[in-house]
Amino acid sequence: MGYIGPSPNPGQNREVDDISSGFNGSEVNFTLQVSSQNVSPGSSNAIIVSLGGVVQNPGTDYTVAASTLTFTTAPASGLAFFGLVLGQQVDTSDANFSNPVITGDLSIEDKIVHTGDTNTAIRFPAVDTVTAETAGSERARIDSSGRLLLGTNTSRAAGGNTHKLFQIESTDATSGLSLTRNSATTTSSIISFAKSRGTSNGSNTVIQDDDELGRIKFSGADGTDLLSEAARIQSFVDGTPGSNDMPGRLTFSTTADGAASPTERMRIDSSGRVGIGASSMQYLLDIHGASGNAKLNLQRTNGASNGNAYGSIFFSSSGGNSNASIIAHRESGEDNAYLAFQTSSGGNLAERMRIHSTGVVQVVSEKLTLGTSVTNGGAGDANFVIEFNGQTTNSIKTRDTQAHSQSNHYIFISGSTEVGRIFTSSSSTTFSTSSDYRLKENVVSISDGISRLKTLKPYRFNFKVNTDTTVDGFLAHEVSSIVPEAISGTKDEVDSDNKPVYQGIDQSKLVPLLTAALQEAIAKIETLETKVAALEAA
Repeated sequence: MGYIGPSPNPGQNREVDDISSGFNGSEVNFTLQVSSQNVSPGSSNAIIVSLGGVVQNPGTDYTVAASTLTFTTAPASGLAFFGLVLGQQVDTSDANFSNPVITGDLSIEDKIVHTGDTNTAIRFPAVDTVTAETAGSERARIDSSGRLLLGTNTSRAAGGNTHKLFQIESTDATSGLSLTRNSATTTSSIISFAKSRGTSNGSNTVIQDDDELGRIKFSGADGTDLLSEAARIQSFVDGTPGSNDMPGRLTFSTTADGAASPTERMRIDSSGRVGIGASSMQYLLDIHGASGNAKLNLQRTNGASNGNAYGSIFFSSSGGNSNASIIAHRESGEDNAYLAFQTSSGGNLAERMRIHSTGVVQVVSEKLTLGTSVTNGGAGDANFVIEFNGQTTNSIKTRDTQAHSQSNHYIFISGSTEVGRIFTSSSSTTFSTSSDYRLKENVVSISDGISRLKTLKPYRFNFKVNTDTTVDGFLAHEVSSIVPEAISGTKDEVDSDNKPVYQGIDQSKLVPLLTAALQEAIAKIETLETKVAALEAA
């Protein structure tokens, strides 16, 4: 007698339970059982199927997947069925079955059970599905889509609509991933994300600028599903890649309250620049924000006494030395602070300027230059220097906004004593120097005004820097012996670099001598007038 497929070997083949009761002309899927137990032939060629006495063609008229038999055309009601699973049934009760050799497919109806440990098994619970069980509970599952599920038997999407190939789920702290490397090296465990532009596994097709290389998502249940993201970390190509050249950037995103998707908050580009709220950075740290929100807060978390620092910004050299700093200190109470500005000279930081809580600016170094130079024009020898274009701007401008009858614009102090001031009325300016009688002693009249005045030598001249202007004046050294208080400096003086230190004159200091000489002249005139009048009367 001829057979289609392997010839049946009595005692090795198994007749399938009759399924004809389910034939109705529309159903095509039927469960294969032998003695009411599911059976998996392994392939279409491992079972002989007959309908109405006609042997069916395997793979064409029917297919088999696990224990499910699927007909290409639904069998009509009343058709007779016969099925025979081909292959040897292994009797595991045989004591000599210790080292079996199986050269073909091994068909298992439901599971493989560990001998002596019946609650540990490999099971085939559904079509195209394999599970591993320990202690009677399922631990891992590979489903029909090739997804590996740990702690769950149902795949679901989290942070997006795509079901991932590897999923872990539990009700306790075991829902996690632990990587440990044991080696006498500095290298740790690694998680690698990689991408190519190829369309098949194993491809090395080069990627392009702005391609995403990897993503970590953080999602939570919103009462409906796990699709809503709370945050994400992404890596992108940040430039043009090439052989052994892979520029990259990291972005960090969070989801605002009331939103369903994250917004980028920070990035680190391929040059190491950090942008907070910025997508294009010019400096190592760029902070961008709308409506005045580009702010940086330095907060001290424990209590501070007066003088303690709240926060600092340091500027250091490549050697790690702090060359400058800005420090906020508590001044007088929790809500009052001053800013201290420090610079380094010879490696030692020292405070140069302070802005007090009241707004007072204190130049601690006692030297302040407004302008582009700190040495030209004698600026290096002054505590306060202003450089400006006298053709277009004012050097110093003070204003009494209320136009008082007397407003003090400048007050000059020597030690603790006022020695002068500049004040204004609503229409004029007064230059005042101290002259109160209570400040003076050894007061005597000037008796040689005319004789001293006659030694003064007034000239007409021009200054070398302004050859077109002729003025009246004196030579300072010629005045120094007559009215020494009017002259500053010494004749022909030079500094340590042999540069001239020029003399100056305060011509207002000549007024007392001029007044005395004039009074002496008036007295003589009056005497002469009296004598002339007497002669004329005679």
